[in-house]
Amino acid sequence: MLATSLALEPSSSPTLPPSRTVFVAPHGDDAASGTALSHPVATLERARDIARRLNAHTVSVSEGVYQLERTLELGPADGGVTWAGLGSVSMSGGVRVDGWEPVPSPAHAAVRIVRARAPLRAQDRHLFVGGLRASRTRMLPADSKALFLGAVMTDMGFELAGHHTPLRAGAEFVYPQSTSPWTEPRCAVARANRTFVEMAQPCWRNLVHKACGQAAKGPPTRPSALQGTPGLGAPSEGRGFVENVGWSAIRAAGEWALEAGYIYYAPRDGEAPSVAVPALLPTGAPVFSLDAVMPRLELLVRLTNLTDVSFIGFTFEHATWLCPGGPDGFVEQQTGCTALGNDPRNHECAADEAWSWKTPGNVQVSKRDANYRLPTSSCSPPRHPIGRPFGIALSSLRFPHLAIRISRIC
Repeated sequence: MLATSLALEPSSSPTLPPSRTVFVAPHGDDAASGTALSHPVATLERARDIARRLNAHTVSVSEGVYQLERTLELGPADGGVTWAGLGSVSMSGGVRVDGWEPVPSPAHAAVRIVRARAPLRAQDRHLFVGGLRASRTRMLPADSKALFLGAVMTDMGFELAGHHTPLRAGAEFVYPQSTSPWTEPRCAVARANRTFVEMAQPCWRNLVHKACGQAAKGPPTRPSALQGTPGLGAPSEGRGFVENVGWSAIRAAGEWALEAGYIYYAPRDGEAPSVAVPALLPTGAPVFSLDAVMPRLELLVRLTNLTDVSFIGFTFEHATWLCPGGPDGFVEQQTGCTALGNDPRNHECAADEAWSWKTPGNVQVSKRDANYRLPTSSCSPPRHPIGRPFGIALSSLRFPHLAIRISRIC
């Protein structure tokens, strides 16, 4: 589940059969019949249900954005159906964020900051504004160095030498190219006080005892045997950084944070809300509009045990992946694989079947005896959470009669 935008084979106004077609449009009504262009339904789920009942061959999807409240589940009863997008069709796992108001910026921030009430099921990992992913806040290197000066690393976290302002729960320690040159593991802070930082488990334990000689190498001052680079240690002084540290750490345009029921954001050039919506918050502050979307779903579509299904002209976008901020974190090995849970074999180099859990895709396809193909192409700008392509998670290596064709990976 590593990316948030994927477009399938573009549509060129496909010819639709005169019968057994279900119609869906953003302006539709789920109480409608859905069997005529003039009486479309509004949601993809309702279109799926009618297509099952009528044994339809085609679902005609009018141009627009279809916001999913939950994963679109397709099974054996949905085989043989073409989902034909007419124009630009987006299947989105996010929700728009609106009603922004200006807030006083911290003294150190040379940017304007606005905030909006967080939607239900808000998450603190991904926010898109103007189609671009916003950056989470980071602790300054000097502050991180001071926090961990003289610290002792343990299987639970860090014993701090001084008395410092506590890190907030949910802050993440990120280690680019640390335990091995091609990985970027990360673990969240479970809780902290002025003398101790307790890390999320089993993430931290799996990271400290990572298999194949890639384990954390001890306290911050202890060097690593791996290529002469510093050990994992504390996320400071070139070993890594601390991310998601709250809105008061916003210093640059494009940064954001979720805190106390609000989303805080520093608009980029060209994004600054300059026209007030004619409504006021209870505080009397003007309400502004931004093109902001918060992903909420981790899985957009799941196709299970079906054949001969096509999606034409769709863009899948605004999905998230929350595991890195949870108890398991992201103890990356390579190729996006990670260790999960408390399996004692997570620390054994020969037991790669235990610690090589593949990160899931936002579209999941599972079926025995099938084949698929992924043409190589790309697009810009990227819109993925942690720097890897949008994936289709497959449960086997052969999929005959599966008609999904990816034409662009974002």
